[in-house]
Amino acid sequence: MRLSLSIVCLLVAACHDGPTGPASFPPLTDSAAAALGKETPSFAYTMLTVFQQHGVAPLIFVHSLEGSAPAFSDSTLTSGCHPVLSGALDSAGAPLDTDHDGIPDSLTSSYTRANCTLVDSVHTVTEWFSGTLAFHDDPGPYAFHWQSDFTDHIDRGAAGFTERRTTGTESATLAPDHIETTAALHVATSFSHDGITGTADYMEEWDGTYLPDGGGPLVPGADIPSGTITFSGTFDVSEPVHTRGGSFTIWTAEPIYYDVGCGTRYPAFTRGVIAGRQAGDTATSFTATFTACHENPIIVGHGSTP
Repeated sequence: MRLSLSIVCLLVAACHDGPTGPASFPPLTDSAAAALGKETPSFAYTMLTVFQQHGVAPLIFVHSLEGSAPAFSDSTLTSGCHPVLSGALDSAGAPLDTDHDGIPDSLTSSYTRANCTLVDSVHTVTEWFSGTLAFHDDPGPYAFHWQSDFTDHIDRGAAGFTERRTTGTESATLAPDHIETTAALHVATSFSHDGITGTADYMEEWDGTYLPDGGGPLVPGADIPSGTITFSGTFDVSEPVHTRGGSFTIWTAEPIYYDVGCGTRYPAFTRGVIAGRQAGDTATSFTATFTACHENPIIVGHGSTP
């Protein structure tokens, strides 16, 4: 879900750079298109995180299903959250893994407001979760998908509230010589703050591939080595109360090279180009070009107007 939040910021950035439009983005200036381009490198880094998570296999996901609050909550609260597990469990209630690939056969984690409410009395914030996250082992080694129908509600008392319901699926396959991942997610948001009450609708569909140097082999449980990342995706957002909405497509015009020698400091990419385009406005495009470890990418935007 970090992906969703990143691209929502990308889309809203466009709205802030021009007059509001009736149901879609207005034509963007060169500077506004460049501002959108500045948001795309963070998506590339998030994709790296996705591949790292899939590379160390599903243990990260299983852990989140077994007892901790979902990772895509934006809460910083640390109180306990106790989901109810169901699915393919053994007599002790532990997930079954019949092919011993580290991925549970079938596991659903159910949250209710009663067993998953976090309270921060100092800041007058209450957050609660409800819904399900379902995890499934797909045929073949190290292939899996998860399904979500999950609600995160944040109540800030007199300051208002935000509620997000996330539905959709994500799948991944970890082979000896590559990782593939796809997602189709929908986030329906309702909110009230600063005297404004409204809704927002957000959808994303994307796919990505990671190829290690030398063709692998990739080892489950180990961080991924240096290699190339490619991805493409479409992102749509609508926020009627602010008369904002639109659609963007981004893709790797040139594969992004992840260099493990760069360490964890951003950016860890030494080459590659991300390109983007606003739907319905063929004159608008932007690129982000990586050139070296720890060097900010070069951003170029082409709008409908100078």
